[in-house]
Amino acid sequence: MKLPNLIVGGAPKSGTSSLYFWLSEHPDIFASKVKETFFFNDKINKFNINCNCIEHDIHQYSKFFAGAKNEKIIFEATAAYIYSNNALKNLSDFDDPPKIIFLLREPSQQIYSHYKMENFRTKRVNESFSKYVKRDIIIKKANYYEFLKNWYNQFPRDKIKLILYEDLLQNKKEVLFKICKFLNVNENFYDNFDFQHRNKSVKIKSKRLHNISQKLQPHVPHSIQKLILPIYLKVNSSSEEISLSETDKVILDEIKQNFIFLRSKLSDLDSSLDFKYWE
Repeated sequence: MKLPNLIVGGAPKSGTSSLYFWLSEHPDIFASKVKETFFFNDKINKFNINCNCIEHDIHQYSKFFAGAKNEKIIFEATAAYIYSNNALKNLSDFDDPPKIIFLLREPSQQIYSHYKMENFRTKRVNESFSKYVKRDIIIKKANYYEFLKNWYNQFPRDKIKLILYEDLLQNKKEVLFKICKFLNVNENFYDNFDFQHRNKSVKIKSKRLHNISQKLQPHVPHSIQKLILPIYLKVNSSSEEISLSETDKVILDEIKQNFIFLRSKLSDLDSSLDFKYWE
């Protein structure tokens, strides 16, 4: 039975997809074919209905990693684990708990990016941004500290690494070098690496075509996905920019100001974090 020794999680729209695909190309790293298994989610949803810790045992979970050979690292990337009590409990109970990377994004930008995805890409939301941010759960989930403190209290601290999305975006190679050292794999692989951005928030033309592509994705090798992604985006996305209204700008500024306290809180967990890109 093979189980992951690395989990990638974090706030939605904080770079988990990009990091998943970048890590999956490293020869010493095996990625589950399904990026987000949702196995340890607190609730059963359409993504984990056939494989979840509520109804199934760990042997069912291990099937996601059956293709692993002699790679040093085996991993999956379910962003929502940062919020999941089941993930914290079950992963802590592993005989040898996996290392965990949590990606975090400046809260106002994370909220707005998630709104754009839900409104223009998945089309699960059909309301103004001002109405969207009135949902309590949206603001609650942006207070990362309230969830991370539980991980730091119950999980081996030396196995948790926090990465800021903005730092990853601006300094890709340097951040991947740090991650490789954390994972004890060769960082030189990323010297001349093509850091293609994944999961951009774009306007999707056909939701039906997008849903089909999502179902097919786990069955397509990552190297092929990398080649066909630009073609897919050209066919099924609009080049129209998603612009901020003046009202949205005011709301975002208010959210940003309200979350300034989060920087000191997160620094209490990891003093090495540099929030210069959150200014």
